Amino acid sequence: MVSSTGTIAMNRTENLFALQMILNSMSTLNPESLTMKNLRRAAYLHGIVEAVLNEQVSSLPQTTEVCR
Repeated sequence: MVSSTGTIAMNRTENLFALQMILNSMSTLNPESLTMKNLRRAAYLHGIVEAVLNEQVSSLPQTTEVCR
């Protein structure tokens, strides 16, 4: 599990659920909004967490993958 000071540890299932919620939210927003920018950042970070939890560092996301 990955954890950070002052936060609760997140397992792979929780991370995937959070990522899916983020992606669902992205489909309803203006692509140029500040909220969309923040969701893209969150999706990118959850993509990194997924790669680490899955022990596949070679699959770390590129920023362009999140910005589609």
